Amino acid sequence: MSGFTKMFSGKDIAPHETSGRWSHWIKYPQLLVYGVRLVIHEARRIVARELRAHDHAGKLAEEARHWSKGEKGHTWLDSAVINDLVAREISGDAGVYWLLHFRRRHAPETLGLALNLGCGAGGLERNAFAIGIARAFDSCDISRRAIEEAGRGEKIAGPVNFICADINNIELGQNRYDAVFAVNILHHLTELEHVLDQVRRSLRPGGLFVIHEYAGPARFQWKEAQLRAVNEALDALPRKYRINRRRGGVKRRVYRPILDETNPDSPFEAARSDEILQLIYERFECVERVDIGGALLHPLLEAIVANFDEKSEEDRAMLEGLWNREKELMRQGVLVSDFVYGVFRRKDEG
Repeated sequence: MSGFTKMFSGKDIAPHETSGRWSHWIKYPQLLVYGVRLVIHEARRIVARELRAHDHAGKLAEEARHWSKGEKGHTWLDSAVINDLVAREISGDAGVYWLLHFRRRHAPETLGLALNLGCGAGGLERNAFAIGIARAFDSCDISRRAIEEAGRGEKIAGPVNFICADINNIELGQNRYDAVFAVNILHHLTELEHVLDQVRRSLRPGGLFVIHEYAGPARFQWKEAQLRAVNEALDALPRKYRINRRRGGVKRRVYRPILDETNPDSPFEAARSDEILQLIYERFECVERVDIGGALLHPLLEAIVANFDEKSEEDRAMLEGLWNREKELMRQGVLVSDFVYGVFRRKDEG
């Protein structure tokens, strides 16, 4: 107590002067003010902590609901034409999609145990077993409904241990996996350092970390040159291709999302996307990387891609023309790739 009393009075106080339950507070009002302020500060801190925890829990619930919807047909990668072009960009052959390319180039012999972060309804697992990538999977997702759907859907031709959990807090066993897959999940995570450290420690010697990710501007805060290119392409599209399949009406302009608004679909959308590659390169060595693109087509085709009839030669040609326009803008340095396919290994393996 003498330390507190000296702090406010500037002199040492004898023990008998501060005896009694309330006498020292009455004698030294500064101490009373300090005590009240301390109580208020602590109360505010506790309330703020609880509100943050409640808010975060609410956002996690929203994120789980988002991945439970299973909506298709709204994004550029829901187009079969675009997926063929992406496959050609990665493998050199429109008929060899990225997972088969990985199998042929990096896993010619069947791997043992693999991990899939953000497994959804088990699509990757079905494809992986069909082409013999691994003998078994651990598969994690925040959406229990998606995992339940994986069990009810088309039979998966191999053993899968499904885990419902927030990947941000995942703890992985050391030297457990021959491969870890992260497909369009890292840009939804906030604890990237923790997750990547866990992936690194979980890989066995020779194990590979495989990503297929959005790694563009965080929260879709696109630069002016990118927005200008997107809106010029949008203006050039006939009206029938600009019908907004999400909200109705006509898509007339692409804007940066307002940062203080919650994303209506996923509250963690592109949370730290612009940091993904830097954090990976700090922990892993690159074995293969392909910059896919998407800086033009991703924001341009959002909510309108389903307007293109993929059986129509005219519509297919239009999508291919947009793809070629994006590549030209990338060659000119106007755009950089927002999406990447990559295969990495632990740095300590040389």
